[in-house]
Amino acid sequence: MQLNYLGHIAFNYWQTIPDHFPHIELDTFVVMPNHLHGILIITDKPVAA
Repeated sequence: MQLNYLGHIAFNYWQTIPDHFPHIELDTFVVMPNHLHGILIITDKPVAA
């Protein structure tokens, strides 16, 4: 599928989730025409204060 402008925004924001939430790891994901599906892995990594 060719991503449009909003699809690229969704893709880019998905990639930044661990930057905002260090205890989250990203697994596979797919951008669909009007939504996305993805798997998040919640880890026990300590969060820097």
